[in-house]
Amino acid sequence: LKEVFGNKGVKSYTLDTSVNELSARTNQYLATLFNRDIRYRLALETINSKGDAKQSLTNQIFDGPLEISLASLSGGAQKRVSLAVSLALGDLISARANRSFNVMFMDEVSDSLDSASKSNYMETLKAISTKKDSILVIDHISDYAALFDHVIKIEKFLKR
Repeated sequence: LKEVFGNKGVKSYTLDTSVNELSARTNQYLATLFNRDIRYRLALETINSKGDAKQSLTNQIFDGPLEISLASLSGGAQKRVSLAVSLALGDLISARANRSFNVMFMDEVSDSLDSASKSNYMETLKAISTKKDSILVIDHISDYAALFDHVIKIEKFLKR
C-alpha cells in the first residue's frame, strides 16, 4: 500500500495525467493565438536527493523544434502564452470539478498585442463563446466592440 499511495503511485499518476492534459490544452489555445509553431510543455521532473523522490514542475516553450526561454519572447507573445496556460487551466479545473463555469472575465488582455495577435485573440474568444454564457472583456481599445453582442462603455468625466 505504501507504494500505491506513495510518490510513485496514484499521486504520481494523477499528477502526470493532469500535467499532460494541461500541456495539451495549452497547445490547443496556442495554435489559435500564434501564427507560428509555438508549443508549451509543463514537465514533471523527479529529483532524487538522499533517496527521496521529489517532483518539480518546469515550463518549457518551443518555437518549432527549438526550446526557448519565455523571456526571449516579446511582451505580447509572453502574454499570449500566459493567456493560453490560464485558459487551459480553467478548462482543466472545470473538467476535474465536472462543472461548467459559464462566465469568463478578460481584463485588458489585448493591450500589448499587435493587430494580428488581437485578431487571433478575438478568434479564440469567439471559439470559447460557444461554451460560455457570458464573456466580459475589459479593454481600452474599442476597435473590436463591433464583434460583441453587448457593449457597455464607461467614460470618466472630470468634475470642475
